[in-house]
Amino acid sequence: MSVIKPIFLLSIAFAGALGAWCRLLLGETVLFAAAEGHFPLTTFVCNLLGSFLLGWFVTLCAERLSQTLYSAISIGFLGAFTTFSALSIDLLRLLEEGHWIAVGAYGFGSLFGGLLFAWFGATLARRQKKVSVT
Repeated sequence: MSVIKPIFLLSIAFAGALGAWCRLLLGETVLFAAAEGHFPLTTFVCNLLGSFLLGWFVTLCAERLSQTLYSAISIGFLGAFTTFSALSIDLLRLLEEGHWIAVGAYGFGSLFGGLLFAWFGATLARRQKKVSVT
């Protein structure tokens, strides 16, 4: 078993705090006005945006960065910016309130939208790799 260095843990913790702060900032400022109604727009947008960024980042930067910096960004920042637990509790709340259409749209949109956005990000990164090589 390898020993995890304190700087590794601290970098993930710091980046996670920054990612959570960015999520809060996005939800409280940019999306607040549009978030009326039953649809959990902040979680939805953060998860799709985070999926895109993670797909792009993993594809483009995995081999270029130190393990500490790579983990801080992917696990810390983007892990805190996106959250499966918020998606789950939002779906539960919608179910309990009987908003069946919102449950379907949010659940389907989050799962397949996240996959689609991750693919967009990875595709963009692959194109950027080709351009930087030539």
